[in-house]
Amino acid sequence: MFRTITGSGYVIFRRPAKFRSVGLLHRSPAKSSVSFFVRAALWVLVVTVALCPLAYAEDTVKEKSAMDGFGFVEPDDRLRQQEWYQKDQKARELLDQGNILEAERVWIEASKLSEQSSQVEPGFVNCLVGLSLLYHKKGDPKESERVYEYAMRNMEGLVGRGSIRFARFLPDLAWLYHAHGRKDQAEILFKQHLSMHEKEYGTYAPEILESLDHYSRYLHKTGRHSEANTLETRAQSIKDKAKP
Repeated sequence: MFRTITGSGYVIFRRPAKFRSVGLLHRSPAKSSVSFFVRAALWVLVVTVALCPLAYAEDTVKEKSAMDGFGFVEPDDRLRQQEWYQKDQKARELLDQGNILEAERVWIEASKLSEQSSQVEPGFVNCLVGLSLLYHKKGDPKESERVYEYAMRNMEGLVGRGSIRFARFLPDLAWLYHAHGRKDQAEILFKQHLSMHEKEYGTYAPEILESLDHYSRYLHKTGRHSEANTLETRAQSIKDKAKP
């Protein structure tokens, strides 16, 4: 039984930003104004890095729709009747509209409902992954990663790390890592996603096209165009063979 998100159970803790105190040394008034402005510029740079950890990493997630990935589940008659799903969809609409605070409230309600009804995936995991996107858009990368990683631990407990269902959630987490400047961790997940699909379906199966697309786009964004082109060539070969 998974712990709830609010109340007496599991709590999504807000991690207050921690900034190192950077004190400017007192200088003699005789120092030139140029020196003052140099120190001021350095101070602005330090504060900007502290307050905006995403400023120096390309953010490929910020504009992503909550209706495209990050735990989104295509509706069917069974899901439409479940209250957690109704609230999950409402939260996604609110987030896409920019109403972050209301989306967070509705998503937490959806998470509690899915947990109480033992709906893990689809269910509790999908709500957590959606919340992860919300915290990213809110500018809280640590909480975004923490919530997504918690969702992955739930998936691992449900289906195991070797399951394709587990693998389905890897790319969005990898793109989060990439946006947060954690490129090594991102690449590990892109490789894992591709290798799991190759093992399951084969190296030239249509089912691996999504994995090839994610990894090749990542390689292009990190300047490794030759490697990306190799993957794109394989993807095109798969598409050509699939043509009637």
